[in-house]
Amino acid sequence: MSDVDSMVDTFTSYIIQHHRSMEIKHLHAPMKKNTYFKRPTPWITDNIRLMFRLRENAKHRCHKTKEPHHKQYYLDLKHEAAAALGREKCAYFTKNINEQSKDPKLLWRNLKSDVLPDHNERRLPSHFDNPDSINAAFLDVPGSCNGNDSLIYSFRSRRHSPSVFSLTETNQETVLKIIRGLESNARGVDGISLDMLTLTLPSTLQAITAIINKSIESCTFPCLWRRAIVCPIPKVNDPVNLKDLRPISILPCLSKILERVVYLQVGGVCVKNISYAEDMVLLGPTARSIKEMLKVCKKYAASYGLIYNAKKTEFMVFGAADKCPGKIISITLNGANIKQVTKFKYLLDHILVDDLKDDDDVERERRALAVRGN
Repeated sequence: MSDVDSMVDTFTSYIIQHHRSMEIKHLHAPMKKNTYFKRPTPWITDNIRLMFRLRENAKHRCHKTKEPHHKQYYLDLKHEAAAALGREKCAYFTKNINEQSKDPKLLWRNLKSDVLPDHNERRLPSHFDNPDSINAAFLDVPGSCNGNDSLIYSFRSRRHSPSVFSLTETNQETVLKIIRGLESNARGVDGISLDMLTLTLPSTLQAITAIINKSIESCTFPCLWRRAIVCPIPKVNDPVNLKDLRPISILPCLSKILERVVYLQVGGVCVKNISYAEDMVLLGPTARSIKEMLKVCKKYAASYGLIYNAKKTEFMVFGAADKCPGKIISITLNGANIKQVTKFKYLLDHILVDDLKDDDDVERERRALAVRGN
């Protein structure tokens, strides 16, 4: 085939056809499935189950005989079983939750499986029934998608050396290692999941490698792999308006393989200028000084084709000795007024208030200590 898009379309059709044939086989020889309606309780060990059985036996004997010593034996065993369950649960959470603070990936996996409520079946409220309005809200971001010729020329003319970087072809071993390292099983627009792809290995490994090498050779990213399914995810438990939603993009599984191949080759190159600040703070003695600093920041960002988002920018006026200025200060950014707040959470940790008191921070630490203690 002459172009990479034709190779991708043909490969996708073969994978989908193979998956449908497998579904027909499962129809006549279905897999047995078990449905669990309760969350797992790994802290209930075999010893705890044995104590529960002894407790129930003692309970039945107590109700049957009405003997005082049988009743006392049942109460003692009941108390001991409850205490043992508490110790096992405390030990489990200490080992799998509290002691995993240095491994966020494992910590969140344990939290989602044992602690946090299951949100897999959570759906958006019925009033979010217009996908066009949701899409328009996601696209309402500062900046423009149009290319800036002068900016592109500026980047090309600021080379530090005459050397040129180019990608090289990959091999089947590298592609197989990347596939085994993928985790998400979500389906993109091509309808291929990681499980479907894994079931076809190693027969399709040569074809996948050929498509990736053709993409590198022709310097073309396949059109189908550029498309993503955008899903709105609630940022709060009860979303009310479009600001309570955030988008996530589900790319095709095969596009992630190509991205990883390119990343492994670019990883050894020093790319120091691709960086951004997630949070930025400006401090000034007066509102005029803040406005002047904003002008400098806007000018510097514009030289690199960046625009500050006024909707996500806030300012706060600090007072001294319980004295805050009564006059409302107006500060604008890109022609839009910046919202003034009296409380702000800095870097998702420290709470700043306009009266410079630490009451909210102390309360947050107290609650965190109580959670760790329980």
